[in-house]
Amino acid sequence: MKGDERMLAAGKESEKETVKVVKGDHEKLSEDGSERISEDDKGSMSENKKESILEDGVERRVEDLKRELAKKDAVATYRCLQNDPIVLKDLCDIMEYDPSALKYQAQKVVMEFAKHQPLEVFAYHDRCKRLLHHENAFLRYGMISIIAMLMQVGNQEMAACFRECYMENLMTQEIAAFGNTIKGMPALLQWFPKEEKKLLICAQNIENHVFYHHGQISIPCQMVARRQILGFLKDWFCKSAYPKEWKDFIYECAMCQEDKVQKAAKQVMRMLNKKVIKE
Repeated sequence: MKGDERMLAAGKESEKETVKVVKGDHEKLSEDGSERISEDDKGSMSENKKESILEDGVERRVEDLKRELAKKDAVATYRCLQNDPIVLKDLCDIMEYDPSALKYQAQKVVMEFAKHQPLEVFAYHDRCKRLLHHENAFLRYGMISIIAMLMQVGNQEMAACFRECYMENLMTQEIAAFGNTIKGMPALLQWFPKEEKKLLICAQNIENHVFYHHGQISIPCQMVARRQILGFLKDWFCKSAYPKEWKDFIYECAMCQEDKVQKAAKQVMRMLNKKVIKE
């Protein structure tokens, strides 16, 4: 009799185990052992669904953007996107990571944003700085121009943010990067005129500046650099804090053996003489 009671008790314990609730992990088992979804699990699934929908939305937006870029009309693309500056993140992603030629078109559109909505582009200033060191040379050169544009139409806060990384380009060994930097210098100097001294020193030592072209040290690139600085002086000389020093540089270039440098220097001299006579 006692044996039957023990068997009955064991059977009841077995029945209880089939409806056991596993606590701690929020997992619940039904009587047949199948899993029941808890409220937390439902919430998690809902969040995952939302994330999936958002990801799908971003992918569609990027694909639409790429189709627009493929039209190769930066101005028209900007006009289409100007009220949706969130696309600037997508444009930065395309510039930085897209292996196709669309990255160049993306940069042109960013340049349009920089002209008309500099504050929106400035929100991505860290990306702009990073692109200054991109492995693609054309992206680097274009980003120098974009940053100069932001400083030109923006404010001192923008200029201060880019000041150091922009001035570093005076030491570049790429003539295209050097030229774009010189061209944009007035944008920086309007906020930080003391940086002119560094530019002057760079010009005075240009014959020692090493430029590479196709992997070889290039003296012709030094001549191009001289002409680029002379071009800068056409507009800047009258604002300069170092007119005597710049005149010495201009006269030195006028005595240069390279014809194009001579002509550029003499053109600046004639222009300055006309301005002096008018004054």
